[in-house]
Amino acid sequence: MPRVSRRLLDKDVSGEINSSFVSLISSLKNRSEVENFLTDFLTREEKLMLAKRLAVSLMLTRGYTVGTICEVLKVSKETIRSSRSWLETKGETYKRVLEKLRKAQEANEFWKKVDKIIDKALLPVKPDRKSRAKWASGDWSQD
Repeated sequence: MPRVSRRLLDKDVSGEINSSFVSLISSLKNRSEVENFLTDFLTREEKLMLAKRLAVSLMLTRGYTVGTICEVLKVSKETIRSSRSWLETKGETYKRVLEKLRKAQEANEFWKKVDKIIDKALLPVKPDRKSRAKWASGDWSQD
């Protein structure tokens, strides 16, 4: 994960650049503008890191297990632990935004698609004939 320089930044300078950054983000008018800005401003790895951080938090609020989150998002248990800690300690705004996203996604077909992808990702590599038949018939129960 990227780190900020260990050299301390003057408090006033830090406040000013943070304020400018928030102003810039809030001035973006639509999804396309936000997407274009993020593509220009962040590296591919930074965008992926932020998206995974959000996905981990959302999956935790939906009750997915640590093992499932690790497998699907290819993140460490430490990353999940950090996200769980943020969920427990961050301010109400963070929690409200996550809840808003979670509700929007539940009302959307998105999570149905994600659940299907997760189910496929967790299938045995070489299932036996009985297992293939159960999965093919939609019987998702565990033996």
